[in-house]
Amino acid sequence: MLPYLRFDLRPTILSRANLSKVSMFLKQYGPCITYLCVNMAFESEDNFPVNCLPNISLSNLKTLEFHVNIRGEQRPSFRTDLETTRHNFLASLLNCAPQLESLVFWCDSENILWPDQVIQAFSQCPNLSNCLRHLKLSFPMRNNFCTCLRDLSERKFPLKSFTLVIREPILISPDIIFSLLSSFQPTLEELTIVDLQGSYSKPIELPHLPVLKSLTFEGALVGGNCTLYLNKFSFSRVPQLKKLVLKYCHQFNFDMQSLLYCSHYPHLNLTELHVSLEKNCFDTHCVIQASILFPRLKVLNIDFNSESKFILRDVFQQMQTIQELTVNLRKCEQCIDDVLCGLPTDFCDEMKGRGVSNDCVFLIQSAHDWTDLCEYPSLKDMISEWNYFGYIF
Repeated sequence: MLPYLRFDLRPTILSRANLSKVSMFLKQYGPCITYLCVNMAFESEDNFPVNCLPNISLSNLKTLEFHVNIRGEQRPSFRTDLETTRHNFLASLLNCAPQLESLVFWCDSENILWPDQVIQAFSQCPNLSNCLRHLKLSFPMRNNFCTCLRDLSERKFPLKSFTLVIREPILISPDIIFSLLSSFQPTLEELTIVDLQGSYSKPIELPHLPVLKSLTFEGALVGGNCTLYLNKFSFSRVPQLKKLVLKYCHQFNFDMQSLLYCSHYPHLNLTELHVSLEKNCFDTHCVIQASILFPRLKVLNIDFNSESKFILRDVFQQMQTIQELTVNLRKCEQCIDDVLCGLPTDFCDEMKGRGVSNDCVFLIQSAHDWTDLCEYPSLKDMISEWNYFGYIF
């Protein structure tokens, strides 16, 4: 038996000179492996016949990640061939793994036929019909995007989690996405859609997802925000939703107020909310409505920009059920200490500029009652949070 159960096959290992060794290794130790990550690049073999891994068993493999990168370990690839046989290697791995639960496909290649071949490879694998639970797709999709998703929806995999990363400026048919998500309807618990291209509006209509617990819409951290938006959304379609993440996707077409005002009744199951304060989308009115719509909210994660720091005061006043607050300052150029502690802005700027030591903080604490100094949460309660975010204290 092997002392290790997780393996990462690098591009050079998958070159033509080493393939026979890889095959021998998998024949001998394949039944022990539970996690396998395959990384292909310029230097990897690209001439795989059908059923290229005969007499191999991956009977305990639970997770397979399959990556195809433009840049390898030796030099970048400038190939733009439309033909590739690497999907045969992928199909052979899938057919050897009857207990596979998690699949990740990540491709940087400009080969526009690759997505079709990937979808076909695992759509035709009979082993996956009952065991596959987690799927992540991230590769360039252009004209064949909708065809790939339509083929995927026809398999009706019993997925618990599905992640789709959109990396090309393409038009998306709302009906295709709706049909795809509907095929996961009985089992889907986590849904993540990431849009890294903001060229076209991408309307997403959710079907009734009775067991969905986590919903994430996310754009790129840098550059233009994504153009995803929820069409005909209602919390009644996701009655069990506990976690909602809306990060870097707030352009004018993503109307936060419409989202928060889409229901006349509180959504009692939601306990965790992540938002990024872009385009002034989360104002005082949104905070008040969020406190009404999510009366059991316990975890709030906020990404700030420089103009939105004063929203914290509304959060402290309105969201009395919050037990965990995370403040992300990557896009905020201002000091927010005054909002956190209630002390005057110039006083906080002076303390931060001087680099106040722990001794000074102790003297201030011994001289004043924190509840008098701090209008909202006491400074005494925030010191550890300042340490966490890298402040002098």
